[in-house]
Amino acid sequence: MGRARVKPFLGALLGPAHLTPVGQVEFRSAANRNDLTTLYSGCRAVAVPSRWPAPYGLEVIEARRSARPVVIFDVGGFPDWLRDGKT
Repeated sequence: MGRARVKPFLGALLGPAHLTPVGQVEFRSAANRNDLTTLYSGCRAVAVPSRWPAPYGLEVIEARRSARPVVIFDVGGFPDWLRDGKT
């Protein structure tokens, strides 16, 4: 999910478009709350690219509720309650 303004930043992390397999990465803007479970369930993993020290991320809880692995940045409150391979 997220806002369109971070798409260039995330795209740069992925590298050139010709190296990213088609259909493997999808950038989403804000979604209707009723659609979240379906969207998260269709993911292999959810990336949460925080660029500021968020104390807590609801999107992480939503993704975990759908039993999806979450990739986070080591900023804000995420490292306090998210443990690699445990939560």
